Amino acid sequence: MKKNPYDLKNLPPLANRPKNINLIKWFFSLIVFFLVGSICLKVLFGSHVETVSWVWIILTIFLMWLAIFIVYVLMWLILHIRANGMDKAREDWILNQTRKSRRALQILYSGFITCHISDQSSFSPLQSLMKNKDGIISQIDRRGNSGIRHSQLPYSNTEPVLTLIKKCLNELLIPITQILKNLPSDTPVKILTELSTSVEHSDVKGTIRELMSNHCSDYSMEFISGSGMELIEDWLENNIHDHAVLLVLAMQVDPGKPDGTAEAMSAILFGNRLTQRTISPKAFLHRPDLSTSDALECSMQQAAYNVPLQDNVVKSIWLSNLTAEQYQTVIKNVGKYPTEAVEPENIIYPDTTIGHAGAASQWLICSAAACAAEQMEIPQMLIIGDGTKNLMWSGLIMPAVALQEKES
Repeated sequence: MKKNPYDLKNLPPLANRPKNINLIKWFFSLIVFFLVGSICLKVLFGSHVETVSWVWIILTIFLMWLAIFIVYVLMWLILHIRANGMDKAREDWILNQTRKSRRALQILYSGFITCHISDQSSFSPLQSLMKNKDGIISQIDRRGNSGIRHSQLPYSNTEPVLTLIKKCLNELLIPITQILKNLPSDTPVKILTELSTSVEHSDVKGTIRELMSNHCSDYSMEFISGSGMELIEDWLENNIHDHAVLLVLAMQVDPGKPDGTAEAMSAILFGNRLTQRTISPKAFLHRPDLSTSDALECSMQQAAYNVPLQDNVVKSIWLSNLTAEQYQTVIKNVGKYPTEAVEPENIIYPDTTIGHAGAASQWLICSAAACAAEQMEIPQMLIIGDGTKNLMWSGLIMPAVALQEKES
């Protein structure tokens, strides 16, 4: 099926309409019609014209002109009616697409673990990320190789990797299972896992299933496939009316090539805004917009329109998975709507401060930005690179308080 070439950044054109009827031209055409008609009759019938009443000649010529004029008017009306129908369909399409663009997912819980640790004498892990505190250092990796520049989760690197994963997952899943217990027991839990690890993915999924069953065994669990913002886009398009919740668990632990990487783990529990009314959301992830690097400015504006967003309210922008060229494109567009109020120190890029988190990279900034939106009650903007193509996602996470105030 061919994709519609139009979207809210490239609207369908208005229907072509005929020009308004110029009555003055038609009046002169009537005079010309009389002259031409009279000459034609004189040429064709010669002296016989004199025996015919000029009243009938004038009436005949006028009726011929009138018939042509009426046909023209009817065609003009038909074209206008057709254009009205096309423009009405265009308005309906714009309204429908606007409604779709303003869909959002509730964020019922978000949590993450990185190399930054909570310490009363220093920053929290969230503050460390937001202040772009370096965490990447040269150290021994989990395979005993020394001098590898990367960051690690704050656990011993002598214990088995699966044991480490189980500890971190347990830490993240306990609060999630407590939230799930407040939902009806027939609520399906769809789980997306994005993993970069030396451990077999089946073992990680088995650990997740075991931990979930230990804490909330009544809920049906289903692992689904997908990746990043493409999954969010697909969910908002096709699953927005489902009663299921979406649990995203992403991690990078002991990657194959650790140099320049970060060990990180992220968990986000999403609910559908139209069907989930039991739990008060902490924030909202609004529909992201996909674009090429050249169209990033327009994409950022579209992401703001999807909220819709007021001026000068975004203070922080979170970046992930960008190439050097994409990063420069983002920097050029910071300062334009909707990021006029973003200061350079509030451009947060964990890929450079703690290392690239692999499969967890974009979910890490989503969960961290959701925590920031909840705590600071300020919108957070996300710019996420596709990784393999010259594409970027622009999106906004809004604090629940802001949405409640707008809707009240």
